Amino acid sequence: MEETETLQFAGHNTATCGKKKIIWPKKLDSNHVSPENFLVLKERIKIENVLIVDRLKGVEKLVSIVGHINRSGMSFLRGKTPTKNAQQFPDMSNIYSKINGMPFAVVHTLGQESFSKPPKNESCIWSEASGLISGVAHYVGMDVFGVGTESDSQRKQLIEKILKNI
Repeated sequence: MEETETLQFAGHNTATCGKKKIIWPKKLDSNHVSPENFLVLKERIKIENVLIVDRLKGVEKLVSIVGHINRSGMSFLRGKTPTKNAQQFPDMSNIYSKINGMPFAVVHTLGQESFSKPPKNESCIWSEASGLISGVAHYVGMDVFGVGTESDSQRKQLIEKILKNI
């Protein structure tokens, strides 16, 4: 992966890899992952699609995230809607676009602090961040794709493969 330049913009770091932009929040909180910042990213950088590559627990293979249950106790939309003529209470059903050819999964998002020690005795696929980021991206009109795996090496291989093919 050839990274040319890293800049900070709208609460996010941005890097260019060929013709593609890689963007990640400086911090996973409501100040950085906000409708206002995502609108700036969408309008100024012309982002239409977002791919969330998440850390998961409870699944061994790579999955396409097709839904989430937010169990983090946080919502980065709380107190930030309506924004720019969007609805105050947006529909959050069916916010993910499916990635064909991959097994699908609904994940339970815990947030960064709880992800290291997920609840025991539940047969869930645990997510670190999908449920926190996807709602904000969907709210501002971005198409949301989500993937995840438990394996760090699989996530790295996935990112490299995606960057070569898009």
